[in-house]
Amino acid sequence: MLALIGLAFALLAGLAIIGMVLAIIVAVVRFVAMVGLAGAIATGVGLGFRLAGADVGPAVLIGLLAFPFAIWLLLRRRRRTRSPVHSEPDVGPAPAYSGPAESAADAVIGVAWEELADMVPRAHTIALFETRAACAEVLRLAGSTAIDLDLVACAAFIRRNVPELAVRNARLWACDDAAGRVVLSQGIVEDVARLGAYARRELDRATLQDRRADRDGLTALRLHIAARADG
Repeated sequence: MLALIGLAFALLAGLAIIGMVLAIIVAVVRFVAMVGLAGAIATGVGLGFRLAGADVGPAVLIGLLAFPFAIWLLLRRRRRTRSPVHSEPDVGPAPAYSGPAESAADAVIGVAWEELADMVPRAHTIALFETRAACAEVLRLAGSTAIDLDLVACAAFIRRNVPELAVRNARLWACDDAAGRVVLSQGIVEDVARLGAYARRELDRATLQDRRADRDGLTALRLHIAARADG
C-alpha cells in the first residue's frame, strides 16, 4: 500500500515537472519567435532605408534602433490580446420590481430607479432592487418623523441625487459606444452600492434608536407598575 502511494506521488511529481518544463519551453519558443520577428522587422527597416538611398552606416544604425521599438510593439500587442475586450454590457429591460414602492409624491424616484435598472448588468439587478427597497423605507420613515434629522437628511439626499443620477447616465448612454456603456454601467453599480450602504446605515441606526426607546419605555413602565402594585 505504501509502495502504491509512493508511486502515485512520484507520478504526480513527474507530471508536475514535465508541465513546468513544457511551460518553460513554450515561453522560450515564444520569446525566441518574438525576438526573431523583431529582428526581421528591424532588418526590413534598415534595408528600406538603404534602398531609399541612405548610406550603410546610417541604415544599420536605424535598423538597430528599430529593434527595441519592434520588441516594445510586439509586447504591447500581446498584452492587448490578453486583456478582456470591452463589449456591450449584459443589460436590457430589467425584471419587474416587487419591493416596497415609493409614494405618489416620490414617483419620480421610482421612474429613476427603473431607468437605472435598465442600464446595469443583469447580475446586479437584485442588488439595485435591494438598494431601492432600503431607500423607499428611508423615505417612508422620514415622512413620519420630524425629529430624526439624520433620517430626514438621508431622504433629502435620495430625492436629490437618484433622479439626477438616472438623467445624467441616460444622456451619456444614448450617445456612447459599447466600451463607454460598460464604464457607465460599472459606475452605476458602484453609485448604487454607495446609496444602499448609506440608506441601510441610517435604517440600522433608526431601528437601534427605536429599540432603545422601547427598552427605556418598558423599564419605566415596569417601575410604574411595581410602584403602584407593590405599594
